[in-house]
Amino acid sequence: MLLVSRLARWGQLENQDVPGEMDPEFNGPVGDHTTGSGRGKYLYVEAGPLPTQGQKTRLTSPPSVLQAGMSFVFWFYMFGVEYGDIEIFVKTATEERKLRKIVEDLPHYNKWLREEADIDACTEDFQCDFSLDCCDGTDELSSHCTSYKMCDFETDFCDWTNLNDDEFDWQRDRGGTGSGNTGPSNDHTTKSSNGYYLYTEVDRPLRNGDRARLGSYTILSTATEDCNMRFFYHLAGNGIGTLNIYTREIINGPLTKVWTQETQRGDTWFYAAVSLGLITNNVAFQVVIEGVRGLTQEGDMAIDDISFTPGCGQSPYPLPAVSTTAYTGSTRANAPPCNSNQWLCPLEYTCIARSKRCNDVRDCTDGSDEDNCGSEVDDKNPNALAIGLGVSFGVLGLIIIIGGILFLQQRKSKAIPTPSLGTAGLENPTYDTKSTDAKA
Repeated sequence: MLLVSRLARWGQLENQDVPGEMDPEFNGPVGDHTTGSGRGKYLYVEAGPLPTQGQKTRLTSPPSVLQAGMSFVFWFYMFGVEYGDIEIFVKTATEERKLRKIVEDLPHYNKWLREEADIDACTEDFQCDFSLDCCDGTDELSSHCTSYKMCDFETDFCDWTNLNDDEFDWQRDRGGTGSGNTGPSNDHTTKSSNGYYLYTEVDRPLRNGDRARLGSYTILSTATEDCNMRFFYHLAGNGIGTLNIYTREIINGPLTKVWTQETQRGDTWFYAAVSLGLITNNVAFQVVIEGVRGLTQEGDMAIDDISFTPGCGQSPYPLPAVSTTAYTGSTRANAPPCNSNQWLCPLEYTCIARSKRCNDVRDCTDGSDEDNCGSEVDDKNPNALAIGLGVSFGVLGLIIIIGGILFLQQRKSKAIPTPSLGTAGLENPTYDTKSTDAKA
Protein backbone atom coordinates (compact mmCIF):
# COMPACT_ATOMS: atom_id res chain seq x y z
CA MET A 1 0.00 0.00 0.00
CA LEU A 2 1.37 3.47 -0.93
CA LEU A 3 -0.14 6.69 0.40
CA VAL A 4 0.66 10.32 -0.28
CA SER A 5 -0.51 13.20 1.95
CA ARG A 6 -0.94 16.97 1.38
CA LEU A 7 -1.54 17.10 -2.38
CA ALA A 8 -3.74 19.73 -4.00
CA ARG A 9 -4.98 20.39 -7.56
CA TRP A 10 -3.47 17.13 -8.79
CA GLY A 11 -4.91 14.89 -11.53
CA GLN A 12 -4.42 11.28 -12.57
CA LEU A 13 -2.72 10.50 -15.87
CA GLU A 14 -4.49 8.34 -18.40
CA ASN A 15 -1.63 5.87 -19.01
CA GLN A 16 -1.96 4.13 -15.63
CA ASP A 17 -2.81 0.57 -14.64
CA VAL A 18 -4.15 0.97 -11.11
CA PRO A 19 -6.76 3.56 -10.11
CA GLY A 20 -6.18 5.43 -6.87
CA GLU A 21 -9.56 4.81 -5.22
CA MET A 22 -10.45 4.63 -1.53
CA ASP A 23 -11.08 1.18 -0.08
CA PRO A 24 -13.01 1.50 3.21
CA GLU A 25 -11.82 -1.91 4.44
CA PHE A 26 -8.04 -1.47 3.99
CA ASN A 27 -5.79 -1.51 7.06
CA GLY A 28 -3.61 1.62 6.84
CA PRO A 29 -2.58 4.63 8.95
CA VAL A 30 -4.70 5.79 11.85
CA GLY A 31 -4.63 9.40 10.63
CA ASP A 32 -3.32 11.60 7.83
CA HIS A 33 -0.14 13.66 8.14
CA THR A 34 -1.81 17.07 7.84
CA THR A 35 -4.10 16.86 10.86
CA GLY A 36 -2.77 13.73 12.58
CA SER A 37 -6.35 12.55 13.05
CA GLY A 38 -8.78 10.10 11.48
CA ARG A 39 -10.71 13.00 9.96
CA GLY A 40 -7.85 14.09 7.70
CA LYS A 41 -7.71 13.16 4.01
CA TYR A 42 -4.94 11.60 1.90
CA LEU A 43 -4.50 9.78 -1.41
CA TYR A 44 -3.66 6.11 -1.54
CA VAL A 45 -3.10 3.21 -3.93
CA GLU A 46 -4.70 -0.18 -3.34
CA ALA A 47 -2.14 -2.81 -4.43
CA GLY A 48 -4.32 -5.92 -4.28
CA PRO A 49 -5.87 -8.24 -5.00
CA LEU A 50 -6.16 -7.51 -8.75
CA PRO A 51 -2.99 -5.47 -9.66
CA THR A 52 0.10 -7.50 -10.53
CA GLN A 53 3.80 -6.72 -10.15
CA GLY A 54 5.03 -3.83 -12.33
CA GLN A 55 1.72 -2.10 -12.71
CA LYS A 56 1.67 1.61 -11.90
CA THR A 57 -0.51 4.57 -11.10
CA ARG A 58 0.44 8.19 -11.72
CA LEU A 59 -0.41 11.67 -10.44
CA THR A 60 0.49 14.89 -12.23
CA SER A 61 1.03 18.26 -10.56
CA PRO A 62 -0.22 21.66 -11.74
CA PRO A 63 2.12 23.33 -14.29
CA SER A 64 5.05 25.27 -12.82
CA VAL A 65 7.87 27.45 -14.16
CA LEU A 66 11.25 25.84 -13.58
CA GLN A 67 13.65 27.91 -11.50
CA ALA A 68 16.97 27.19 -9.83
CA GLY A 69 16.68 26.01 -6.24
CA MET A 70 13.21 24.47 -6.64
CA SER A 71 12.36 21.26 -4.80
CA PHE A 72 9.38 18.94 -4.45
CA VAL A 73 8.47 17.99 -0.86
CA PHE A 74 5.87 15.43 0.18
CA TRP A 75 5.01 12.92 2.93
CA PHE A 76 4.36 9.23 2.21
CA TYR A 77 3.34 6.10 4.12
CA MET A 78 4.17 2.50 3.19
CA PHE A 79 2.64 -0.52 4.87
CA GLY A 80 1.78 -4.13 4.20
CA VAL A 81 3.71 -7.36 3.75
CA GLU A 82 5.09 -6.17 0.41
CA TYR A 83 4.83 -2.84 -1.35
CA GLY A 84 6.29 -1.24 -4.47
CA ASP A 85 8.33 1.89 -5.26
CA ILE A 86 7.64 5.60 -5.55
CA GLU A 87 9.30 7.45 -8.43
CA ILE A 88 9.40 11.23 -8.92
CA PHE A 89 9.70 12.67 -12.45
CA VAL A 90 9.86 16.17 -13.91
CA LYS A 91 8.17 16.48 -17.28
CA THR A 92 8.76 19.26 -19.81
CA ALA A 93 7.50 19.77 -23.35
CA THR A 94 10.43 17.80 -24.74
CA GLU A 95 11.42 15.22 -22.14
CA GLU A 96 10.72 13.42 -18.88
CA ARG A 97 13.51 13.03 -16.29
CA LYS A 98 13.55 10.93 -13.13
CA LEU A 99 14.49 12.91 -10.01
CA ARG A 100 14.11 10.39 -7.19
CA LYS A 101 13.18 6.75 -6.51
CA ILE A 102 12.01 5.47 -3.13
CA VAL A 103 12.49 1.71 -2.98
CA GLU A 104 10.61 -0.76 -0.83
CA ASP A 105 13.50 -1.74 1.47
CA LEU A 106 13.04 1.29 3.73
CA PRO A 107 14.42 1.05 7.27
CA HIS A 108 11.13 2.46 8.58
CA TYR A 109 7.59 1.80 7.47
CA ASN A 110 4.08 2.02 8.91
CA LYS A 111 4.76 5.73 9.59
CA TRP A 112 4.61 9.01 7.68
CA LEU A 113 8.01 9.88 6.16
CA ARG A 114 9.19 13.11 4.54
CA GLU A 115 10.86 13.14 1.13
CA GLU A 116 12.39 16.04 -0.83
CA ALA A 117 13.57 15.97 -4.45
CA ASP A 118 15.56 18.83 -5.97
CA ILE A 119 14.25 20.00 -9.35
CA ASP A 120 16.84 21.00 -11.93
CA ALA A 121 16.21 24.23 -13.81
CA CYS A 122 18.43 24.34 -16.91
CA THR A 123 17.43 27.93 -17.65
CA GLU A 124 19.67 30.60 -19.12
CA ASP A 125 19.49 32.78 -16.00
CA PHE A 126 21.41 30.17 -14.01
CA GLN A 127 23.99 29.13 -16.57
CA CYS A 128 27.69 29.60 -15.85
CA ASP A 129 27.31 30.71 -12.21
CA PHE A 130 29.52 28.03 -10.57
CA SER A 131 26.43 26.09 -9.46
CA LEU A 132 25.20 22.85 -11.06
CA ASP A 133 21.54 23.63 -11.64
CA CYS A 134 21.06 20.91 -14.26
CA CYS A 135 21.30 17.26 -13.26
CA ASP A 136 23.68 16.58 -16.15
CA GLY A 137 25.87 19.61 -15.40
CA THR A 138 25.47 21.06 -18.90
CA ASP A 139 24.71 24.53 -17.49
CA GLU A 140 28.36 24.84 -16.37
CA LEU A 141 30.18 23.43 -19.39
CA SER A 142 33.10 25.65 -20.43
CA SER A 143 31.89 25.54 -24.03
CA HIS A 144 28.67 27.27 -22.93
CA CYS A 145 30.37 29.90 -20.77
CA THR A 146 32.75 31.66 -23.16
CA SER A 147 30.68 34.87 -23.17
CA TYR A 148 30.45 35.04 -19.35
CA LYS A 149 32.93 36.84 -17.08
CA MET A 150 33.77 34.33 -14.35
CA CYS A 151 36.29 34.23 -11.49
CA ASP A 152 36.79 31.50 -8.87
CA PHE A 153 39.95 33.10 -7.33
CA GLU A 154 41.82 29.82 -7.58
CA THR A 155 44.76 31.54 -9.31
CA ASP A 156 44.51 35.29 -8.59
CA PHE A 157 42.08 38.22 -8.23
CA CYS A 158 41.10 38.04 -11.94
CA ASP A 159 39.64 41.45 -12.94
CA TRP A 160 39.03 42.56 -9.35
CA THR A 161 41.19 45.23 -7.62
CA ASN A 162 41.43 46.51 -4.05
CA LEU A 163 40.43 50.19 -4.01
CA ASN A 164 42.12 53.04 -2.13
CA ASP A 165 39.13 54.87 -0.64
CA ASP A 166 38.83 52.51 2.34
CA GLU A 167 40.64 51.43 5.53
CA PHE A 168 41.80 47.87 4.73
CA ASP A 169 41.89 45.32 1.88
CA TRP A 170 40.34 42.06 0.74
CA GLN A 171 42.73 39.12 0.94
CA ARG A 172 42.97 35.84 -0.96
CA ASP A 173 43.09 32.78 1.28
CA ARG A 174 42.15 29.14 1.74
CA GLY A 175 41.51 26.68 4.57
CA GLY A 176 40.07 29.13 7.09
CA THR A 177 40.92 32.67 8.18
CA GLY A 178 43.31 33.82 10.89
CA SER A 179 40.54 34.30 13.47
CA GLY A 180 38.59 31.72 15.42
CA ASN A 181 34.80 31.27 15.30
CA THR A 182 34.50 33.09 11.97
CA GLY A 183 35.27 32.72 8.27
CA PRO A 184 34.77 29.74 5.94
CA SER A 185 36.39 26.35 6.44
CA ASN A 186 36.18 25.52 2.70
CA ASP A 187 35.83 27.50 -0.50
CA HIS A 188 32.74 27.21 -2.70
CA THR A 189 34.44 26.16 -5.94
CA THR A 190 36.17 22.98 -4.79
CA LYS A 191 34.21 22.45 -1.55
CA SER A 192 37.53 21.77 0.17
CA SER A 193 40.18 23.49 2.29
CA ASN A 194 42.45 23.59 -0.78
CA GLY A 195 40.24 26.02 -2.69
CA TYR A 196 40.70 29.80 -2.62
CA TYR A 197 38.32 32.67 -1.88
CA LEU A 198 38.53 36.36 -0.97
CA TYR A 199 37.87 37.48 2.60
CA THR A 200 38.16 40.42 5.00
CA GLU A 201 40.38 39.98 8.07
CA VAL A 202 38.87 42.24 10.75
CA ASP A 203 41.25 41.76 13.69
CA ARG A 204 42.47 44.77 15.66
CA PRO A 205 43.53 47.51 15.24
CA LEU A 206 40.57 47.70 12.83
CA ARG A 207 37.44 49.22 14.31
CA ASN A 208 33.70 49.05 13.86
CA GLY A 209 32.80 50.77 10.58
CA ASP A 210 36.14 50.30 8.79
CA ARG A 211 35.72 49.27 5.13
CA ALA A 212 37.39 47.03 2.58
CA ARG A 213 36.44 47.76 -1.04
CA LEU A 214 36.91 45.73 -4.18
CA GLY A 215 36.37 47.12 -7.70
CA SER A 216 35.35 45.22 -10.84
CA TYR A 217 36.41 45.79 -14.42
CA THR A 218 34.73 48.69 -16.23
CA ILE A 219 31.36 47.43 -17.46
CA LEU A 220 29.47 48.64 -20.50
CA SER A 221 26.11 46.90 -20.77
CA THR A 222 24.84 45.85 -24.15
CA ALA A 223 21.69 47.41 -25.53
CA THR A 224 19.95 44.06 -26.00
CA GLU A 225 20.74 41.99 -22.90
CA ASP A 226 20.34 42.56 -19.19
CA CYS A 227 23.47 42.63 -17.04
CA ASN A 228 23.42 40.40 -13.94
CA MET A 229 26.10 39.63 -11.38
CA ARG A 230 26.01 36.31 -9.49
CA PHE A 231 28.22 35.38 -6.55
CA PHE A 232 28.51 33.30 -3.39
CA TYR A 233 29.08 34.89 0.01
CA HIS A 234 29.93 33.62 3.50
CA LEU A 235 28.99 35.46 6.72
CA ALA A 236 29.90 33.54 9.88
CA GLY A 237 30.65 35.02 13.31
CA ASN A 238 28.95 36.91 16.11
CA GLY A 239 30.61 40.17 15.04
CA ILE A 240 29.54 40.19 11.37
CA GLY A 241 29.22 43.68 9.90
CA THR A 242 27.69 44.51 6.52
CA LEU A 243 28.39 43.25 3.00
CA ASN A 244 27.34 45.81 0.36
CA ILE A 245 27.26 45.86 -3.45
CA TYR A 246 27.43 49.27 -5.17
CA THR A 247 27.75 50.63 -8.67
CA ARG A 248 29.49 53.86 -9.64
CA GLU A 249 30.03 55.73 -12.90
CA ILE A 250 32.93 57.94 -11.72
CA ILE A 251 36.07 57.01 -9.80
CA ASN A 252 35.75 58.62 -6.33
CA GLY A 253 32.19 59.51 -7.32
CA PRO A 254 28.88 58.70 -5.60
CA LEU A 255 27.93 55.07 -4.96
CA THR A 256 24.55 53.48 -5.68
CA LYS A 257 23.72 50.58 -3.38
CA VAL A 258 22.13 47.64 -5.23
CA TRP A 259 22.40 44.83 -2.62
CA THR A 260 23.22 44.42 1.07
CA GLN A 261 23.40 41.69 3.72
CA GLU A 262 24.23 42.11 7.41
CA THR A 263 23.05 38.91 9.09
CA GLN A 264 25.31 36.22 10.53
CA ARG A 265 24.43 33.02 8.61
CA GLY A 266 26.83 30.34 9.83
CA ASP A 267 29.54 28.32 8.08
CA THR A 268 27.65 28.04 4.77
CA TRP A 269 28.03 29.57 1.31
CA PHE A 270 24.95 31.41 0.04
CA TYR A 271 24.04 32.33 -3.54
CA ALA A 272 23.03 35.86 -4.54
CA ALA A 273 22.13 37.43 -7.89
CA VAL A 274 22.06 41.18 -8.52
CA SER A 275 20.42 42.81 -11.53
CA LEU A 276 22.57 45.71 -12.68
CA GLY A 277 19.91 46.99 -15.08
CA LEU A 278 19.44 47.20 -18.81
CA ILE A 279 21.53 50.23 -19.73
CA THR A 280 20.85 51.68 -23.17
CA ASN A 281 22.48 55.11 -22.84
CA ASN A 282 25.98 53.76 -23.32
CA VAL A 283 27.18 54.69 -19.82
CA ALA A 284 30.04 52.64 -18.36
CA PHE A 285 30.08 51.73 -14.67
CA GLN A 286 31.95 49.69 -12.08
CA VAL A 287 30.75 47.27 -9.40
CA VAL A 288 32.15 47.87 -5.90
CA ILE A 289 32.00 45.12 -3.26
CA GLU A 290 32.31 46.55 0.23
CA GLY A 291 32.84 44.70 3.51
CA VAL A 292 32.21 46.83 6.62
CA ARG A 293 33.79 45.71 9.88
CA GLY A 294 31.31 44.85 12.66
CA LEU A 295 31.42 45.12 16.43
CA THR A 296 34.04 42.45 17.14
CA GLN A 297 36.87 40.60 15.45
CA GLU A 298 34.62 37.55 14.96
CA GLY A 299 33.31 39.05 11.72
CA ASP A 300 35.39 37.81 8.76
CA MET A 301 33.40 37.91 5.47
CA ALA A 302 34.19 35.94 2.32
CA ILE A 303 33.13 35.91 -1.34
CA ASP A 304 33.75 33.37 -4.09
CA ASP A 305 32.75 32.34 -7.60
CA ILE A 306 31.65 35.68 -9.05
CA SER A 307 30.18 35.70 -12.55
CA PHE A 308 28.68 38.28 -14.93
CA THR A 309 26.17 37.44 -17.66
CA PRO A 310 26.95 38.23 -21.33
CA GLY A 311 25.05 41.53 -21.04
CA CYS A 312 27.85 42.89 -18.83
CA GLY A 313 30.28 43.79 -21.59
CA GLN A 314 33.71 45.28 -20.97
CA SER A 315 34.19 48.96 -21.77
CA PRO A 316 37.21 49.86 -23.92
CA TYR A 317 37.70 53.02 -21.83
CA PRO A 318 38.31 53.51 -18.09
CA LEU A 319 35.89 55.41 -15.90
CA PRO A 320 36.38 59.16 -15.51
CA ALA A 321 37.70 60.28 -12.12
CA VAL A 322 37.22 63.24 -9.78
CA SER A 323 40.08 64.58 -7.68
CA THR A 324 38.37 64.32 -4.30
CA THR A 325 36.78 61.32 -2.65
CA ALA A 326 33.03 61.58 -2.35
CA TYR A 327 31.76 60.96 1.17
CA THR A 328 29.60 57.81 1.42
CA GLY A 329 28.74 57.94 5.10
CA SER A 330 30.55 54.73 5.94
CA THR A 331 33.41 55.47 8.32
CA ARG A 332 36.46 57.57 9.20
CA ALA A 333 37.85 58.28 5.72
CA ASN A 334 36.68 61.93 5.66
CA ALA A 335 36.42 62.59 9.37
CA PRO A 336 35.47 66.07 10.59
CA PRO A 337 38.11 67.72 12.81
CA CYS A 338 36.92 66.37 16.18
CA ASN A 339 39.08 67.82 18.98
CA SER A 340 40.57 65.92 21.90
CA ASN A 341 37.39 66.39 23.95
CA GLN A 342 35.15 64.88 21.26
CA TRP A 343 34.38 61.47 19.75
CA LEU A 344 33.57 60.76 16.08
CA CYS A 345 30.33 58.92 15.24
CA PRO A 346 31.35 57.35 11.90
CA LEU A 347 27.91 56.53 10.52
CA GLU A 348 26.37 60.02 10.82
CA TYR A 349 29.79 61.68 10.51
CA THR A 350 29.37 63.94 13.54
CA CYS A 351 31.29 64.68 16.76
CA ILE A 352 29.89 64.11 20.24
CA ALA A 353 31.31 65.05 23.64
CA ARG A 354 33.97 62.60 24.82
CA SER A 355 32.17 62.40 28.16
CA LYS A 356 29.43 60.46 26.33
CA ARG A 357 31.90 57.71 25.40
CA CYS A 358 31.25 54.49 27.39
CA ASN A 359 28.40 55.94 29.48
CA ASP A 360 25.98 53.07 28.71
CA VAL A 361 23.99 55.33 26.36
CA ARG A 362 24.13 54.84 22.56
CA ASP A 363 24.71 58.41 21.44
CA CYS A 364 26.01 57.34 17.99
CA THR A 365 23.47 55.73 15.67
CA ASP A 366 25.62 52.62 15.24
CA GLY A 367 26.49 52.46 18.94
CA SER A 368 30.22 52.80 18.24
CA ASP A 369 30.60 55.13 21.26
CA GLU A 370 29.84 52.12 23.47
CA ASP A 371 32.16 49.63 21.69
CA ASN A 372 35.21 48.09 23.40
CA CYS A 373 34.53 49.88 26.66
CA GLY A 374 36.94 48.66 29.30
CA SER A 375 38.78 46.37 26.86
CA GLU A 376 41.12 48.88 25.26
CA VAL A 377 42.75 52.22 26.14
CA ASP A 378 41.18 55.32 24.64
CA ASP A 379 43.50 56.33 21.80
CA LYS A 380 42.58 60.02 22.19
CA ASN A 381 43.90 60.09 25.82
CA PRO A 382 46.99 57.87 26.31
CA ASN A 383 47.14 58.86 30.02
CA ALA A 384 43.61 57.64 30.70
CA LEU A 385 44.80 54.39 32.29
CA ALA A 386 47.30 56.12 34.60
CA ILE A 387 44.73 58.71 35.67
CA GLY A 388 42.14 56.04 36.33
CA LEU A 389 44.52 53.96 38.45
CA GLY A 390 45.60 57.04 40.42
CA VAL A 391 42.03 57.94 41.27
CA SER A 392 41.26 54.34 42.25
CA PHE A 393 44.26 54.07 44.62
CA GLY A 394 43.46 57.51 46.11
CA VAL A 395 39.91 56.46 46.95
CA LEU A 396 41.18 53.16 48.41
CA GLY A 397 43.68 55.02 50.66
CA LEU A 398 40.98 57.37 51.92
CA ILE A 399 38.76 54.40 52.79
CA ILE A 400 41.62 52.80 54.78
CA ILE A 401 42.28 56.00 56.78
CA ILE A 402 38.61 56.48 57.66
CA GLY A 403 38.32 52.83 58.66
CA GLY A 404 41.37 53.12 60.95
CA ILE A 405 39.96 56.16 62.77
CA LEU A 406 36.62 54.41 63.34
CA PHE A 407 38.39 51.32 64.66
CA LEU A 408 40.44 53.32 67.22
CA GLN A 409 37.38 55.19 68.42
CA GLN A 410 35.55 51.91 68.95
CA ARG A 411 38.38 50.43 71.04
CA LYS A 412 38.61 53.59 73.20
CA SER A 413 34.90 53.44 74.04
CA LYS A 414 35.27 49.85 75.36
CA ALA A 415 38.41 50.49 77.49
CA ILE A 416 38.38 49.96 81.37
CA PRO A 417 38.17 53.28 83.32
CA THR A 418 41.49 54.47 84.74
CA PRO A 419 42.00 56.20 88.13
CA SER A 420 41.70 59.95 88.06
CA LEU A 421 43.68 62.50 90.02
CA GLY A 422 41.29 64.64 92.09
CA THR A 423 41.85 67.52 94.56
CA ALA A 424 42.55 65.08 97.39
CA GLY A 425 45.05 63.09 95.47
CA LEU A 426 44.74 59.78 93.67
CA GLU A 427 41.16 58.56 93.79
CA ASN A 428 39.86 55.05 93.29
CA PRO A 429 37.66 54.48 90.27
CA THR A 430 33.94 54.32 90.78
CA TYR A 431 32.25 50.95 90.24
CA ASP A 432 28.68 49.74 90.28
CA THR A 433 28.24 48.10 93.71
CA LYS A 434 24.64 46.93 93.33
CA SER A 435 25.53 43.45 92.30
CA THR A 436 28.17 43.12 95.07
CA ASP A 437 25.80 44.23 97.82
CA ALA A 438 23.20 41.77 96.62
CA LYS A 439 25.59 38.83 97.08
CA ALA A 440 26.92 39.91 100.51
